[in-house]
Amino acid sequence: MAAEYDYIFNERQDVQARPENLALYQSILMLAVVVLIAVTAFIMGVMFERRTSPANSTELASFWEAWEIIEEEHYGEMPSVEDRKFGAINGW
Repeated sequence: MAAEYDYIFNERQDVQARPENLALYQSILMLAVVVLIAVTAFIMGVMFERRTSPANSTELASFWEAWEIIEEEHYGEMPSVEDRKFGAINGW
C-alpha cells in the first residue's frame, strides 16, 4: 500500500513540476532564437560590408586625386564643400 502511495505521490509531483519545466524550456528556446537572429544579422552585416567598396577605392582614385588638386591649387575663392559635391555630381 505504501508503494502505491509513493508511486501516486511521485506522479503528482512530476505533473506539478511540468509547467515549471515547460516555462524554463520555453525561456531557453526563446533565448536561443534571439541569439541566433543576432548572430545571423551580425554575419550578414559583415558580409555585406565586404561586398561594398569603400569611398577611397581604386575605382575612385582619380576622382579623389582631382579633388585634392583642386583643394591645394585652386586660385581665388574656394566654393563650399556642398557646391563642390554638386559640381562633381553634375560633371563640373
